[in-house]
Amino acid sequence: ILGHYELGIAYNHLITLTLIYKIIKENPPNTEKLLGDYR
Repeated sequence: ILGHYELGIAYNHLITLTLIYKIIKENPPNTEKLLGDYR
């Protein structure tokens, strides 16, 4: 069973990926720059 800490991390990752997906969908030309900064 996952603890609260693991669930919190998974939830944060989900939110981060969702935000990145929205940004990529809205601004395709900025995708490469965004991913470059994110790494």
